[in-house]
Amino acid sequence: MKRTAVFTLASLALAFSVGAAQAQSDSVFSVISARAELSTLTAAIEAAGLQETLSDPALAVTVFAPTDAVFDELPEDAVAALLADTEALTQLLTYHVATEPLAAASISGFGQSVTTLQGESYIATTLPLGKTLVGGAEVVEGDIAAGSSIIHTIDSLLLPSALRESISSPRIRTAYNREMGRAFIQDLLNAPSFEQAQAVGAQIVAEDYIQHNPLVSQGRAGLLGFLEVMPTFFSNTVFTLKDVIADEDTVVARWVWSGTHSGTFLTYEATNNDFDMGVIDLWIVRDGQLYEHWDEIGWSYALAQLGIYQFPPEPIGPVQGYPTDN
Repeated sequence: MKRTAVFTLASLALAFSVGAAQAQSDSVFSVISARAELSTLTAAIEAAGLQETLSDPALAVTVFAPTDAVFDELPEDAVAALLADTEALTQLLTYHVATEPLAAASISGFGQSVTTLQGESYIATTLPLGKTLVGGAEVVEGDIAAGSSIIHTIDSLLLPSALRESISSPRIRTAYNREMGRAFIQDLLNAPSFEQAQAVGAQIVAEDYIQHNPLVSQGRAGLLGFLEVMPTFFSNTVFTLKDVIADEDTVVARWVWSGTHSGTFLTYEATNNDFDMGVIDLWIVRDGQLYEHWDEIGWSYALAQLGIYQFPPEPIGPVQGYPTDN
């Protein structure tokens, strides 16, 4: 019995030491190359000559790894050209590597900037139902251990600015549209200054933006004008993104608008009551920008929180000047 116990302890010790050695020897490249769904990414790493760098088990980074399904949607000639262009391929791959380990649980719901080895950055955010978005791509499988690093597989390529016009696919366009929906809520509505809101708006909102909300004037200028005056009647505003869904030409965002009624809004004088209301936005995308907009806002619930139980007697805004399907 004693001999059996000693043998068992020795076996456990051997297994532990082998397991520890294996954990220490694991690297980003060894983990990626061992996964069948990352075979194209493995070939790309080899073609760029990055396997030695990514084979260091002491390397402490985060890799956002596109699966084979992502590459399969690209035209064959585009993939071949990319694999043959070492400079562009290196830019693309290093854009998928964050400079420090980032576990899914540590990604903020309000969005946080992720700096890449390529030098540019993008936003990562975790939504309440557990969806994690990174530069618009959705994390498919998160927190894969690789030595001192972490790997998350994603459902789209992330494109550095130099490659955005030369590479495209349905997944890439969908991811880009998701990112615009996220940016509208987290970066535009929550911008710390009007100047920053203007900068974000110029990137993601079309100049001839079609607006179906009668409270807001037409065009990008009308949207920004509403955001500029909004603090005169609502203060302490926070816009919390709950979900964002997109395809190649449409974006839907669900979010919560919270704040304090601190000034006259429509015909209602300030109540200084706090409120929160659910909002669903729908956009049509054209030429890479949000172009046409509809929304559903929980005004009745918000007004009840303010102690207001009837709508204004007059129409809200010059509704005759708006699209007839509003």
